[in-house]
Amino acid sequence: MHADTIVALVSAGLATIIAIWVPWVAFRLALRQDQARWLREQRAQLYVDLLTEAHAEKEHLEYTLADDDTRESMRRYYTISGCHPWSAPGSAPVEPSSPARP
Repeated sequence: MHADTIVALVSAGLATIIAIWVPWVAFRLALRQDQARWLREQRAQLYVDLLTEAHAEKEHLEYTLADDDTRESMRRYYTISGCHPWSAPGSAPVEPSSPARP
């Protein structure tokens, strides 16, 4: 073999290796970045959910611990989920109607 042929084969082999290796490495790095971004987004959503739940619990605790006059004034501004009109503090309990039987 001539030196020119050897140089051409070696450079073609290196070009092939580089042509395969560079996109593979770039794909791996992009995949790692995408996974890290997804984790950050999930963590951020979790933090928002935790802060929202903590704020709601704080508001509910303030409402629960308040005296009746304060609670009446707060009732206009706060909506407490799960608090039905018949279970409001100070109101008489109302039994739900039973279904009619045939």
